[in-house]
Amino acid sequence: DCLATCSPLPPDIPKKEIKILNMDVWTFCSLVIFIVLFVIFVISAIVVPCCRNLCSTSEELTERTTLLHHPKCTHRFQFLKKIRYHTENFLERSFFKLGLFCAQHPFIVLAIGTVLIGILSCGLFLFKVTTDPVLLWSSKESMARQQKDYFDKHFKPFYRTTQLIIVPDNQTSFTRTYFGVIGESIFGPALEQNFLLRVLDLQSNVTSLRGTIPNTNKTVKLEDICLKPLEPDNQNCTVFSILQYYQNSKDNLLLQTFDPDFGTFMVTDYTSHFTRCTQAPTTTNDDPLGLSCFGDFGGTIMPFMILGNYSDIAYNNATALVITIVIENSNDIEKVKQ
Repeated sequence: DCLATCSPLPPDIPKKEIKILNMDVWTFCSLVIFIVLFVIFVISAIVVPCCRNLCSTSEELTERTTLLHHPKCTHRFQFLKKIRYHTENFLERSFFKLGLFCAQHPFIVLAIGTVLIGILSCGLFLFKVTTDPVLLWSSKESMARQQKDYFDKHFKPFYRTTQLIIVPDNQTSFTRTYFGVIGESIFGPALEQNFLLRVLDLQSNVTSLRGTIPNTNKTVKLEDICLKPLEPDNQNCTVFSILQYYQNSKDNLLLQTFDPDFGTFMVTDYTSHFTRCTQAPTTTNDDPLGLSCFGDFGGTIMPFMILGNYSDIAYNNATALVITIVIENSNDIEKVKQ
C-alpha cells in the first residue's frame, strides 16, 4: 500500500514449456500411451484369434502333409497348451489341499484368521477423523491457506456464526393502514406482530442457553463466547435480527402513536418503524416513536441480513426471518470446544 516502505514485487518468471513435436509433453505422452494400448487391443482382438484359427486348420491336415511340412505354429501351440495344462493342474492341487486343510482344521483356520485381522487392524487405534473443513479442503502449501494461517497467528481466527431461519406456518400477507401521508401498506407474513412476539421469545430462550463443559463441570453461557464489539461499555452479544430494530424489547414492538386531533387514527407503529429502518439502517431517532434502528450491541442491522424470500429490495414482502449470532473464535482448541 505504501511504496516508500514496501519494496516492489519481483517480476513473474514465465515457466519454460517443454514441447515434443509442437505438443505439450503431457499431451504427447498421453497420445503415445493411447496408441500403445490401442495396438495391444487390436492384436489381442484380431491377430491372436486369426493365428489360433490358422493353427487349428494346420492340425487338420493329413498325416502325410504334416510329416512333409512340419508347421512351426503347431509346435508353438502345443507348447502353450502344455503350459496351460500344468498351470491348471498346479492351481487345482493347491486349492484342493487348502480347502481340505480348512475343512479338517476349522478352529485353527478361524484362530489364524482372527489373529491376522487383529494385527492388521491395529492401525485403527491411531485412526483420527478429520472434521475441520479447512484441513479437508485446502492444502497446507496453497496461498489461501498460508494467508489464513498468517492472519490467524497475528490476529485471531475469523468469527463463527450460528443461524436460525424461521418461516411462519401462515403465509398470508396483511395490510396496514396509517393516517396521514403513508396511507396503506402491504407486509409479508414474517412481519406479523404476533409472529414477531413469538420469535422474540424464541430468541430470548436461545440467547439465554447454558451448557456444561465435560470433565470440568464449568457452566458456559452465550455471553461468555459471543462477540461484544463495544465491550466493556456494552456487554450485549452481536445478534443480527429484525428484533434489534426494537432493541429486543416487547414494549418497543408494541409501541403505537395516534393522531393528536383524531385519537382513533394510528399514525405509526412497529411496521412503519421497520420501513424506516430498512430504508435508513443508521437512523438513531425515528420520530414519533423515538426508537433507534441500531441493535442493542451498538451495530447497524442491514435488512438483507435478517430477512428472507423477498423480491428485489421489497423487504416488506419477506416471508422468512434470519437470526445470526456471532461467536468469538480462537486458536485455543479448548476455548473453541466451549
